Amino acid sequence: MPCTAKKLFEVAAAADITLIVQVKDNQPTVRQKVQQICPTTAPLGLDGSRNKGRNRDERRILAIFEPVSALLDTD
Repeated sequence: MPCTAKKLFEVAAAADITLIVQVKDNQPTVRQKVQQICPTTAPLGLDGSRNKGRNRDERRILAIFEPVSALLDTD
């Protein structure tokens, strides 16, 4: 039986397991909700990296947030 993302999160929460979730552009509903939540919520932690090479300057920032109820009904 396939496990939906929502079910996976419920199982992880019940087992007190931490999940890292990457939100991409092809998930517009989740992405929109996250974009509304993040500016008004303080992250639990921040980390970043910077790579230079091949005429590129890549900067990546990782922000860690506590899950919120606004995402519960989102697949």
